[in-house]
Amino acid sequence: MACPYMKTKDGHEMQYGTNHLGHFALVKQLLPVLSDTGAKSGAHSRVVVLSSAAHFNPYKKEHGGPIKFDHIDSEEGYNEWGAYGQSKLCNVLMTRELQRRLTAQGTPVTAVVCHPGVLLGQSPFLDRWPKHKESATGLLH
Repeated sequence: MACPYMKTKDGHEMQYGTNHLGHFALVKQLLPVLSDTGAKSGAHSRVVVLSSAAHFNPYKKEHGGPIKFDHIDSEEGYNEWGAYGQSKLCNVLMTRELQRRLTAQGTPVTAVVCHPGVLLGQSPFLDRWPKHKESATGLLH
């Protein structure tokens, strides 16, 4: 999470490759099995994508964001938290589009995306974005 600039063995920026492309590839491979299972059971199978509320804080517009489509794997202008937020925004957008397509095709699979939650006092995420700390604190009391 929010790691220094690195590349995957396939040449992608590490957070984009790990946090998004890995999810995308796994979901794509599992969809036929999930669809068959849903059809046979009569209940929808589920794709649950673990994202992060950090998707609200990808790269800023002045730095090519929120998603750097033209140079998503580039070291130029790399920022650990911007790249992390970008990868999590990609998760959210992928899942929304997947659910749209599943619904349009009548496929018995439901796709959802969620934030895993936080441990108060131990999260650099909450220290970075205090407004989320207030929200999370309110949920616990």
